[in-house]
Amino acid sequence: MENAMEDKKYIPINCSLYDQLEALSVKKSLLTIEFNSSSGIQKMEKGLIVDFKTQSDGEFAFVSSNESITKIRLDNLISLNGSNVRDEFGESCALPNKK
Repeated sequence: MENAMEDKKYIPINCSLYDQLEALSVKKSLLTIEFNSSSGIQKMEKGLIVDFKTQSDGEFAFVSSNESITKIRLDNLISLNGSNVRDEFGESCALPNKK
């Protein structure tokens, strides 16, 4: 069965949010990250961002926690350490479509 969240077109996150995620990764800051999983279920992970990858279906952060790695699509982020990412950073960094 097809999954609606997996088929959702990737929307680039705000550039300032991406910069913040990179800084937190470099500092090895322990984070509480709330996000929607690929199956549409809201989840929470506590851990360190250990890598970023751009793939054909979006940009991803890899979070290490309890000896496992969780792959999180960046446009599915809800909050970082209790702060709503949309409220703090705004929506997208995507360039507007040319007409």
